Amino acid sequence: MPTALPPHTYLMIRKIESNYTLTSEEKLTLQKLPVQTVDVKSGQDIVKMGDQPTQCCLLLEGFSCVYKLTLEGKRQIMALHIPGDMPDLQSLHLQVIDINIASLSPCKLGFIQHRDLHLLFEQHPRLITPSGTRR
Repeated sequence: MPTALPPHTYLMIRKIESNYTLTSEEKLTLQKLPVQTVDVKSGQDIVKMGDQPTQCCLLLEGFSCVYKLTLEGKRQIMALHIPGDMPDLQSLHLQVIDINIASLSPCKLGFIQHRDLHLLFEQHPRLITPSGTRR
């Protein structure tokens, strides 16, 4: 990992550049994105169904899962996440979150406020699309 970049910036850039190359300006904007880091223990809920989130979670270290509870009260894992993933990015568009996210191992998380992500996407709309094509 390049030492000049904070871990959260490196992971976001690496994840996005697996689909397309970022411009220098886009990389610089990602570096300036405010991120609050938090350590969580294994088996801890990060996001709970019914929450009204104001921030998104970037997985920096460890593994997490998205799950729902069955009628019998058992956990149904719907997705697994690795460092660089933002498992609740859809919360940008939801008033109330409809999933649960839990740590499967000790994790380091980076929380990014929705308002900062909305500003990022306004300044760089290409980042909204998976292929990086302009709208």
